[in-house]
Amino acid sequence: QQQAKVDDISLTPSAQMLKLVEECDGYVPAVLKLAKAQREQLLAKPVDKTREAMFTELSSSSIQQQLAIEAADKIDFDTYLQQYFAS
Repeated sequence: QQQAKVDDISLTPSAQMLKLVEECDGYVPAVLKLAKAQREQLLAKPVDKTREAMFTELSSSSIQQQLAIEAADKIDFDTYLQQYFAS
């Protein structure tokens, strides 16, 4: 399969991307087309409840960690910036 890409460079991912950009008359429309296709593909799949629960727990944990870090700050942000730029 990889040898075919060496033999015919139009099979490489970069060549395929360039072709799509040309077909869509620009980079932004091409990337939007890819994004929409990816979105449709992902939405067509059922949600894995175990994975969803894991991400929900991770996000809650992350928020709690952020709050703890911010609560432990000894100085406000403006003071921090003054000290940072003074050094």
